[in-house]
Amino acid sequence: MSGTVARISISSDAPYFLASPPSVIHVGGKGPNPTRQEAPHPHQVVVHERDNELLVPDLGADIVWRFNISKDGLLQDQERHIQYEAGGGPRHVVLHGEHPPPLFFLR
Repeated sequence: MSGTVARISISSDAPYFLASPPSVIHVGGKGPNPTRQEAPHPHQVVVHERDNELLVPDLGADIVWRFNISKDGLLQDQERHIQYEAGGGPRHVVLHGEHPPPLFFLR
């Protein structure tokens, strides 16, 4: 419920977390439904490898956040997002297809 999205480098070998610092972005917003949308609520994280992008459906803010992933692995906050109707907060993302639009957003 904090609206924090982080990208942390991990390894299959001990110590599992790599030394590089995590890339952290804070998102904000809320929706009209006070029982489910009193604050940001990132619900899932999907890497769109073709576009080198991290997609984060946010149930609390009625938004799918879109963050570019830089060559050094950091998230770039560019205020890109897909807005949903009030109260229609997306919870999951499914990638499909080769050409835009490759995304389906599920509630």
